[in-house]
Amino acid sequence: MSTNDLPKGMSTDGLPEHRVRELSGKIWQKRAVQAEEALEHAKQQISAAELVTLSDKMVISTLQEQDRNNLAKIRALEAQVQALTDTLAVMRKLRYPQ
Repeated sequence: MSTNDLPKGMSTDGLPEHRVRELSGKIWQKRAVQAEEALEHAKQQISAAELVTLSDKMVISTLQEQDRNNLAKIRALEAQVQALTDTLAVMRKLRYPQ
């Protein structure tokens, strides 16, 4: 059936053109709502990912601080070991002079 054979105001599927426009509008409206919902869901996922990233950064920062503190403790212990080694060397020289 060609469009020339249709009564005025009818679509090729037999529905009135105003009804086709109405249904088409509803379909597009539904798609727009679905797109908005998908966008909102994506925004929520991004927010959740940002929170995880922020949390990870805080953990990393804490670990870096702990590393700095541990390194300072190691250096202090190394200095104590060196001082004790030096003291022991002096004591050996005093006890066993050559």
